[in-house]
Amino acid sequence: MNRLIHLLFPVALGLASGAAADLVASLDAGGNKWGYAAPHAATVQPWDGSPFTLEAELLRPAPGPSGLLPRESWFGLFIEDGPNGSRFSFGPFNPERDANPARVPLAAVCYEKRGHFQVKRSSEQWDAAAERLFLKAEYDGETLRFSASTDGQACREALRIVPAKPFMPNRIGLTLDGFHDRSAIRELRVKEFRVSGSGPARSDRFDGSRQAGWNSTEPKRARFLHPVELELEWRNPPSGNNVFDRGREAAFALELRTTQRIGETVGLRFRCFDRDGRELWNSSERRTLTAEPLRLSGSVPAERLARNGVYRLRAEAALPGKPAQIREQQFAVIPVIPVTPDRYDRRSPYSGNYFADWNLAARLGIRQIRQTWRQPGEFETRQYAERARANGLLVNGPCLDAAFRPQTPQTLAAKADRIAAAFLKLEKKYPDFIYCQEIYNEPENWPPTAVETDLVPFAALVARVRQNLRAAGSKLRLMSPGTTHVNLSFLKTLALVGGRDVVDIVAVHGYRSPNRPEFGHEEDIAAIRDLFGDKPVYVNEDAYFALTAEKPEGPTSITQPFHTMIELDELTHAIYLQRKYLCQFMAGYALVNQFDSIRNHSLSEHEFHRRPGLVTLAALAATLPHPEFVRRRTASTDHLWILDWTTDGRPVTTLWSLNDFHEVTLTAPEPLRVLDAFGNETANGRKVALTVGGAPLFVLGGPVAVEKRAVTARHPAIVLPEEEPLGEKPFAMEVFGRAESLTKSVISVTLRNNSGAPFAGTATPHFMNDAPASWRFTPASQPVKLAPGETVTLEFTPGSGDPAEPFDPYRPVAGKGYNALWWTEGYRIAVELSAPAGNAALLHSRRPLCLRGIPFDDRISIDGDLADWNDIPEFPQVGGARKRNTALARFWTGAADYRPTFKFAWNREGLLFAAEVLDDKHDADCKGLDAWRTDSIQLGLNADHERPDFTGYPVLTLADGSPAILQRATKERPAGPLPEVPLKVIRHQGGYDRPGRTVYECLIPWRLLKFDPESGKPFGFCVQFNESDGWWRKGWEGYFLQMGGHIIDPRRFGDLTPLKPDHRPMERHNPCK
Repeated sequence: MNRLIHLLFPVALGLASGAAADLVASLDAGGNKWGYAAPHAATVQPWDGSPFTLEAELLRPAPGPSGLLPRESWFGLFIEDGPNGSRFSFGPFNPERDANPARVPLAAVCYEKRGHFQVKRSSEQWDAAAERLFLKAEYDGETLRFSASTDGQACREALRIVPAKPFMPNRIGLTLDGFHDRSAIRELRVKEFRVSGSGPARSDRFDGSRQAGWNSTEPKRARFLHPVELELEWRNPPSGNNVFDRGREAAFALELRTTQRIGETVGLRFRCFDRDGRELWNSSERRTLTAEPLRLSGSVPAERLARNGVYRLRAEAALPGKPAQIREQQFAVIPVIPVTPDRYDRRSPYSGNYFADWNLAARLGIRQIRQTWRQPGEFETRQYAERARANGLLVNGPCLDAAFRPQTPQTLAAKADRIAAAFLKLEKKYPDFIYCQEIYNEPENWPPTAVETDLVPFAALVARVRQNLRAAGSKLRLMSPGTTHVNLSFLKTLALVGGRDVVDIVAVHGYRSPNRPEFGHEEDIAAIRDLFGDKPVYVNEDAYFALTAEKPEGPTSITQPFHTMIELDELTHAIYLQRKYLCQFMAGYALVNQFDSIRNHSLSEHEFHRRPGLVTLAALAATLPHPEFVRRRTASTDHLWILDWTTDGRPVTTLWSLNDFHEVTLTAPEPLRVLDAFGNETANGRKVALTVGGAPLFVLGGPVAVEKRAVTARHPAIVLPEEEPLGEKPFAMEVFGRAESLTKSVISVTLRNNSGAPFAGTATPHFMNDAPASWRFTPASQPVKLAPGETVTLEFTPGSGDPAEPFDPYRPVAGKGYNALWWTEGYRIAVELSAPAGNAALLHSRRPLCLRGIPFDDRISIDGDLADWNDIPEFPQVGGARKRNTALARFWTGAADYRPTFKFAWNREGLLFAAEVLDDKHDADCKGLDAWRTDSIQLGLNADHERPDFTGYPVLTLADGSPAILQRATKERPAGPLPEVPLKVIRHQGGYDRPGRTVYECLIPWRLLKFDPESGKPFGFCVQFNESDGWWRKGWEGYFLQMGGHIIDPRRFGDLTPLKPDHRPMERHNPCK
C-alpha cells in the first residue's frame, strides 16, 4: 500500500492566503453516529454514481476548547450513496484520548448498507505539525482509493476499499465531524476542492466566484463558511423560538456576511405577510459591510399580528446594481397559555412525544412529555428533571431497557427486578412529576424477545414488573408499551398472561396519515375495554405527516415518504390534527401524545419554518384544556358533525363538516363566542350565523340550540385544499384512471389555470415511483391553451415500448412505477406543464391509481368452490414485507403462515368477490361487528370514486361463522348483518402435504353499492385481510390499505372498472403495449 500517487495540484496553487480564498469549517458537536441514520456534518455537491477523482488542499485546524482533534473525530473528503445507505469519510481520524496528538492515523470512517460506525485505518499518518494536508479519493466504478500528502506533489496510497454493491455515490464533498456529542473542531480551512469525472459536481478554488453549488448538512452542529460576495442567513432570535404568544412582538435575527465587499453599503428590506399573502408590515435600512459578520435583529410589531396563525417574514439584502439576496421564514403566533414551573396538571389529555423544546411544548398546552430513557441517571445528565420542573411537565416514560435474552425464568426475573427498581428510584426521587411509567415502545417493531415466542415472555415481564411495584407499596401507575397502531394481538396476550389489572394504563399508537381523522376509534376502544375494563387508554404516539420541502435520501419509508401519497399539505395537517384529537377524546381516549422528533411528523419543518399545526394544537388546548365529551347533536352518518363538550364546567360546542359547506344558525340564552380553528374570534352574540367546513369551529357558552342548518355554496374563512380540488395556484391538477379492456387503461388529467393570466403550452405526463424508462404515454404530450379560470381534461394511454418491461396493471411490480406499501399503494402520475418560453411546472397527483378492469361473468355461483373463477385475473400480493403492516411483517414466517389472494368479477346482479387465504392458524372467535378482530376480510366500496361521500359508502366484513356485515352505518342503514349478500366461507385444515387455507366467496348487490356497472366508470375499492393466530388481530395486508387498520377514507381507494359484457374473461390477458 505504498504506491506513489501523483496529485493534480501544482506545487504552488497561486491562491491568496487570506480568508477570502478559503472555505472555513467549524464543528460545535459530534453526532453520536453509531448507526447510519444520523447524517454527517458536511458540505456537499450532487454526483451521478459515475467514477470520479476528488482532491482537496486543507490547512491544519486551529486549536479549540476541546483541543486540535478530539477523540474519535475526523475531517476530510466525503463520499455518500444515500439511496443505498453507504458513506465514506477519508482523512485524519483520532482514535486516542489525547486531543492534541503529534501524529494521527489516516482512516476512512465507514457506514455501509445502513450498518454501524466502522473505522478502517491505514498505516499512513498525518503529521499534525504540518500546515497543509492534501487528500485524494479515486473511484473507478468498483474500488475507492484514498491517498494523502503534505507537499501537494506526490503522495502515498493509504487505503483501498471495495464498497458493498450496489454503490452509486450521489453526494461528494468535504466533512468534519465526531462520534461524541462533545467533539469540537475549530477553523478547518480548505484552500481548494477539485473534482474530475462526468458527474454534475464542480471544482472550487474558494475565491468567492462560487463555481460550484454547495449544500451544507447539520447546520445546528457545524458551519461551512464559503467565500461569498454577500450571504444572508436567519439566526435564532434571543427569545421566542419563532413561536410567539399573541400580543407580543415577533423578534427575528439574521447574519449578513461578505468576504469580498467589505466597506460597501448594503440595502436591507423586511416584509411580513399573513397566511393569505397580504402584506402587514415592512421596514428598510442600510448597513456597512465589515470583515466580521453583521448580526441584524428586528421585530414585527404586536399590533400587526392581531390574530393567531402562521406568518411569512421576508428579508432582502442587495448591493447596488446586484440582485437581492432573499430569505423567507414562517413563524407562528399562538394563544397565550401560561407556563407554571413546578405546577402539574394530571387531568390534561395533551402530551408531547420527543419534543426538543420543552418550554415550547408547555406553551402549546402540553402538560406531559414522553421521553425515552434507559438509566434513571439520564434525568439529571440530560436535564429531564430540570426541564420538567421549569415547565410544569409530567414525564411518562418509556424505559427502553426491556430486552432480555435468552428467555428463561431467571433472565426474566432479573430484568423485571431491574426495571421495577429503576421505576421505584424515579418515583422516590421525583414524586412531583413522575406519576406513571411505560415499559418499552412498539414491541412489534423492535421485538425485545425472540419473535418465535410471539412476545409472550415480554408480556410476562410486564406482569412481573407490576407485581414487584405493588409488593414494594408503590403508587406508580404502570403503562403498557405503546403498540404499533392498535395491535390487539399483543394487548390480548398481555391481558391473558397478566390479567386485566396487569397495567394501570393501556397505551397504543394512533397513526393514520394521510387518511381523515374520523371513524374507527370507537371500535378500537371497545376491543381494549373488552380486555382491560375501563382503565385509561392513551394514544401515546401519534402524528399526521406534512409535506417536506426536500426529498430525503434512501428508500421510501414512513419517515421518508416524499412523493408517495402519505403526506398532507400543512393546512390539512393542522386541521386533521385538531379533528383527530376531538375524535379520539369522543371515543374515550384519556390522553393523546403528539410525536414531534421526525421532520415530516413534526409541528415544525425546522426552527425557521413553523407549521400551522402548532397553532391549532395550542388553540385546542386553550379552548378545551380538560375536555369531557357530552353528546352528539348529529349522527355519525351526517355530513355535519355537531358535538357538545364541557371543560372545567363550561360548555363548548364544536362543529365541522365531512362533505359540503353548511350554513348553521345557533342561539343561546347568554352571549356566545365563536372561535375558528386557530383560536381567533369570528362571531359573538346570543344568535350567531356560521359557515362550516372541514376546519372546526368552537362555540363557547350555551346551552346552544340549532335554529337552522342548510348546505351552502358559500365558503368558510378556512378552506382546505380537499374542499377545492382544483383550487391550487397557479395551476391545479387531478388525475383519475379507468380500464377500457383487459389490455387497455386510460388516465384522465384535468387541469385548471388559476394563475390569473392566459396559458399556452404543452402537458406531458410522467410516471413516478421509479418507473422503467420504456414506459410511455400515447400521446406523449398534448397542447394546452387555457384562459384564466378555464379547465380542460386530457386523456393519455399508458404502455411500454419494451416487452421485457411491460406496463401491466394486472401484474404490478413493487418499485417499478408502482408503490406497494401497507400505507399507500398504486401508480402515481406527474404532469409537466411547459410554456414556449421554457418555464415549466411539475404537478403531482395525490390520488392512487389501480387502472384495472374486472370482467363480466354470469357463470359464477356462490358455493365456496373457486373452480369457476379460473379465468378471472388474480390480484397477487406484491411488495413482500412492505405490503404487510409492521406487526404482521415482523412476525410473518412465510406463505404457509399467511398469504391472501383475491379476485373480482361482476354480473348483472352484483359485484362478485373471491379470496383464498393460506393460513396455518384460523381464528374465527369473534363474530358480527367484532369479527374484524380475528381472521376476516374487509371491503371498502365507493360508487363515486372521484367525489366520494364520506358517510355514504359501505365497509363490509366477511368472516367464518358470520353473515356478511355492514361494519359501519351509512345514511341508508345501520351497521349489522347484510342478509342480501350471499357469503360462503369454507376452512380447509392443513396437513403434512398441504397448507391450511380459507376460501371466501360472495356477491354484493349493485343496489347496495348504488352503482351502475355498465356506466363505463370505475368505482373505488379497498381490500383488507385481517390476520389473527388466536390472540386477536396482529396485522393486516391487502390492496389500497389505510394506515391504522380501519377503512375510513375512500379517497385512498384504488379504481376498478367493470368491463363491458363482451370482454369475456376467457380472453387471455396481455400486457398493455
